[in-house]
Formats: sequence, C-alpha cells, structure tokens
Amino acid sequence: MEQIGGTVAPNVVSWSAVIGGFASSGDTDRALELFRRMQQQWLSPNVVTMATVLSACADLLALRLGRELHGHAMKAELERHSLVENGLINMYAKCGKVSGARKVFDGMKTRDLISWNSMLAGYGMHGLCDEALALFTDMAGATVEPDGVTFVAVLSACGHAGRVTEGRRLFDRMVRAHKITPSMEHYTCMVYLLGRAGLLRDASELVETMPVRPDLCVWGALLNSCRIHGDAAMAEATIANVLQSEDQSTGNHMLITNLYAMCGMWDESKKVRVMTKEAGLRKNPGQSWIEVDNKVVAFAAGSAPPNLTGAEDVFGMLDDLYAEMEDEQR
Repeated sequence: MEQIGGTVAPNVVSWSAVIGGFASSGDTDRALELFRRMQQQWLSPNVVTMATVLSACADLLALRLGRELHGHAMKAELERHSLVENGLINMYAKCGKVSGARKVFDGMKTRDLISWNSMLAGYGMHGLCDEALALFTDMAGATVEPDGVTFVAVLSACGHAGRVTEGRRLFDRMVRAHKITPSMEHYTCMVYLLGRAGLLRDASELVETMPVRPDLCVWGALLNSCRIHGDAAMAEATIANVLQSEDQSTGNHMLITNLYAMCGMWDESKKVRVMTKEAGLRKNPGQSWIEVDNKVVAFAAGSAPPNLTGAEDVFGMLDDLYAEMEDEQR
C-alpha cells in the first residue's frame, strides 16, 4: 500500500496487484475500498482486477456492487473473458441469484472446469439437487472430467435435499470411477447427508472408518445431526471424542457449548465455557457485512457503532432475554 502511495503515476497493474494482495489475504473489505479509490483515479479495471473484485463481492455478498461490476464489464467488453464470466457465476450464486449465475453460464462460448464447478457449487449451496444432478450429467456429456471440487458441490446438493441414494452412488463413483481420494470436505458432506436423513449409525461408522483424523467440520456435522434427531447417547460419545482429540481448538469447545445450550443443558454449557477459559482459548468475534447505499460495512458480533443511540439499552435487553431463557429451561 505504501508503494502505491509513493508511485508517481500508479497504473492499473499496480492497483490490481495491491487489490489482489488484500483479497487473497482475506481482507476483502479493504480490497473493495481500494477498488473504489482506483475508480476515483479514472483508471479502468482490467480482467484481473475485475475477477478479483468480483470474488470479493461474492465473499461479502455485495450483490449491488457485483451487478455494477457486471455492467462495467459489459461496457468495457470484458464480459466474455473466462475469468470474468467465472467470477460472475460465483458472485451471483453466492449472493443467492442462482438464475443470474445460470444465465451467465448458458451464455458462455467456452466453459472450463471452473465454470462447471462454480455453477454446480451455486446449486449445491442452495440445495437445488435436481438442477445440480442434471448439470453434472451435462458435464459428463461435454466430456469434462470432474475433480474433487465437483463432487463436493454435488454431494452438498444431495445433503441439503436428503437424497441419500444419489449421494452414496456419487461418493462411490468418485472413488471407484474417477480415482479421487476423499477429502475432509467429502466426508463432511457424507456425514451431513446421512445424519440429516436420520442414519446416525451409518454416519458414525463412516467417521470411525475414516483414514484420516476427523476435523471440526466432520464432528460438527455429526453433533448437529444428534441434536436434530435427539440422540443424546451418541452426542455424549461424540463430545467425549472431541474433548479427547488433539484438536483442542476454540471452535471445538464452542461447538460443544452451543450444542449443550441448544439442548437446554445450561450447566454443562457453562462447564465447557469454563474449560475453554482455563485452557487459555479465545474465540475471535464473528464478523458480518451489510451493503448500505452501495457501500459494504463490516461489524463484529457484540459490537455497535459508537454513535448508535441506545446501544447500551439494546445489549442490556439481550442480556435479560438470555437470562430469562436460562431460567425457563431449568
């Protein structure tokens, strides 16, 4: 950033490099801020800039800005570049406009693996299983070889729709026909699929037979299924496994704490919170974004703008409600 400020006449390449650096490091709101500054310098973004900022819009769910970029890409005749087209599919899908993503996808002259995966992921994240499976069939007809990302998308779609038979068939096809070694994401999808359908024993057996140590996402999928279907015994056994694992992360502890709270087991929830504190583990506050007047504003959980009138009263009311919920569960 200092180099940009010290450059006599920064061009689109230098701006794109800095914007891309912030975006790749996860600082997407800063990347968008720099893009706005770049526009104020009357510099037109190139293909790389456009793809980078579209990715940031997707992460922040900044649909209005994403649409603005789409229009700019059309005017600058950048819309037909595969990087921009794939970025548009990803942005529209993550922002919930799956039809917009499909319109871009259908209008592409040439589709690469990223194009297919982006569209499949859009269907998967929104639980559109029939559409995902149909597109997967079209992908095979186009002789495009799927990869691990492809199967994460279709398995996710099956999980949201509760399509156990199709999910199992796809998982087996991935391993046997395509020789793809299942990743943690694939196992998480399968545990979620089986657990959501009430097949908790099958889900537990899959976790036990995994060739790698289950991570937080896998345990979370199993624990959440136990909560949904009221299997307290399996939940306790799973919690014991999590606490005995080497992955004593804040995320694991928070997962267990929230599970106890959801079940109304407030004493157990507090015990785990104490364990977390004694272990010196801290949870970074969650952060969210909202788009207001075409500007993305970030805020952390439990925070409020300093000029917000009545903020103390709001948080005080939340504390009272939380205490009342605890009393009702006792």
